[in-house]
Amino acid sequence: MRRGGALGLIMAAFLVLTSNADADSQNLKHRCGNTKISTAFTDTVYNALNNNGEGKIGPRRLVVNQSGNLLFGGTRNFIGHTPMDLGKVTLAIKKKDGRAKTEVTVCSTGGGPDFKQKVHLSFTIQGGRGNIGTTFNKTIEGLKNRRLSVRFNSKSVTDEFEYSLEVNRAGENDVWLPSQEQLSAVYRPVEGFADLHAHHAGGFAFASGWYIGGMEQSSVDSADHAKRLKVNIVGIPATTLRQPHQGKTIPSWDDASHQQMNLNALKGAHDNGLGLMVAPAVNSEWLCSVLAYAKEIDKRQSCQDMESAKFQILKMKQFDDKYGWYDIVTNPWEARTAALAGRLPVVLGVEVSDLFPRSDGDWKKQLTELYSMGVRVVSIAHESNSLFAGAAYHHTETLLFPNQLKAWFSRDIEFASMGDDRNEIGLTAMGEELIREMMRKKMLIDVDHASWNAVLGIFNITSANRFYPIYSSHSRPNELLTDYMRSVVPELNTPPAIFDFIRRSGGMIGMRTGPDAMLRYEDSGVANNCAGSVKSLIQMYRFIEDGGVAPAFGSDFNGFVPTTGPRFGNQACPGTSGQQRIDQMEAQVQPNGAGAPPSWSRYLTRGMSDIGTEPAVIFDMQKLGVDTEPLENSAQAFIKMWGRAYRSDRTEIP
Repeated sequence: MRRGGALGLIMAAFLVLTSNADADSQNLKHRCGNTKISTAFTDTVYNALNNNGEGKIGPRRLVVNQSGNLLFGGTRNFIGHTPMDLGKVTLAIKKKDGRAKTEVTVCSTGGGPDFKQKVHLSFTIQGGRGNIGTTFNKTIEGLKNRRLSVRFNSKSVTDEFEYSLEVNRAGENDVWLPSQEQLSAVYRPVEGFADLHAHHAGGFAFASGWYIGGMEQSSVDSADHAKRLKVNIVGIPATTLRQPHQGKTIPSWDDASHQQMNLNALKGAHDNGLGLMVAPAVNSEWLCSVLAYAKEIDKRQSCQDMESAKFQILKMKQFDDKYGWYDIVTNPWEARTAALAGRLPVVLGVEVSDLFPRSDGDWKKQLTELYSMGVRVVSIAHESNSLFAGAAYHHTETLLFPNQLKAWFSRDIEFASMGDDRNEIGLTAMGEELIREMMRKKMLIDVDHASWNAVLGIFNITSANRFYPIYSSHSRPNELLTDYMRSVVPELNTPPAIFDFIRRSGGMIGMRTGPDAMLRYEDSGVANNCAGSVKSLIQMYRFIEDGGVAPAFGSDFNGFVPTTGPRFGNQACPGTSGQQRIDQMEAQVQPNGAGAPPSWSRYLTRGMSDIGTEPAVIFDMQKLGVDTEPLENSAQAFIKMWGRAYRSDRTEIP
């Protein structure tokens, strides 16, 4: 027991409730505390060093579960950084120890610039020791699109109050399972191709500090921006990260700063064959910190990985509420129903480095929250090692130092130098638990960005579970990489062993549509004479298909990366240079565009500039004599793969 002060009354939990009379939103700082969010560079640095632990000075982020101790009449605010995606939650507030009388005030804050507050509930936990161990469950309603906050205010200057706080969503522990009738039914196949990795809400990553143009922008043209994004740190020469431009511009294959998934482009892709999309929320805390330093971010957003991911999920759910052709789905039966009704099935995912940090509560509770929000894909590592797995090394000159920083300030995360261009850190004990919990929830396991050792650990678990499906959402076959690309992405590719793991599990490979040269695949049927264009992509496509794995797109749009270049115009064949490039450009013959999708004209000279050009890629492949049926049916292949997760009669694919 902790030392107390003056004697309190020994009693059961007595609550002094106030009415919910504060129905009209107003500024109620005296009751709710300051719930305004204004993220600055110093906040991002502090978050990297201390995160959201109990020692954090000032308000803490409201997360799934947390605990603390109030001393000497102090207060503690827990402030939700992300508006709620649902209208009702239940708070479980437990008095763990102490004698102090404490007032608890539950508020919500609007998303507008005025940060108007509303008191939902206020009650007093009486002092003394008689109610230690008591949990007060309070249901709060009217929260959708508002930020929840909880304030503890000790009424004793001599006694302390030790507490825990848990946020529970209705039915969050339920795992959806199909009926026997659903499992045994025979369904009509869906039509369309799939993109297994496209960051639909990626414009909101990095606290909205990077991408120009919004996801609801109606045109593929991006408005001008006159400001040069430049970083000038003491002792380091100024670096320009993003050049300005005047007037509207249509993004090209190499444009990694303009919106690539605006409303017009995505709707155009869907109208012309996009049958399913996996949309991971993505973020980089170190890049967001740089943007915060440059004062480019939206200060009302957080740079923290999990908060950014939840904010992007919220934005995609709001998009779903607004547009009837867009349908977030949570199981393969929903996906099939949506596709057959002419809607675009969208599977939500999360791809961040600081996955489920300890300071945000129990990782299983965090996973449960994501599942309840509709997330069905979670990458267990991203650009740096996580609590769960080592990350695949790539672009190491840029990413190795942040990886090491993460390990320095996170005692639970290991760091391994690049011996033999490989990350020796594999799947951790927590990672093994995470994979098993994801299988229990019938979530999908994307092995990309996990170290090869980690993927081996994943497959050891999934293969022992009747070959639970695993897949690669945006990768390249290792055998087709040039020596240069092997030096750039030594592990962020699919080697023969992992290719075989995916095949045996009934998985898929999403083709990372980059501007990189590929080695010739002899059975491709298409000359490999325009490096970094669709002709390179075809080598990969035929290799994957002939290897017995279903192919799909893995564009990584809005992922801060270039995409596949054109075959024509002054940007053609970008995977090579000099005279070789000139020779390759001259060897191209433009096909007849009769019957081409609407994006054909911009694809011809700008390549895969946005998601709306994916149908044009397929059209170009067909004009080059390629059988695109497996790609055109990849939405059905994805639904079939996902359905395997629910079956108890799975067997290894021979």
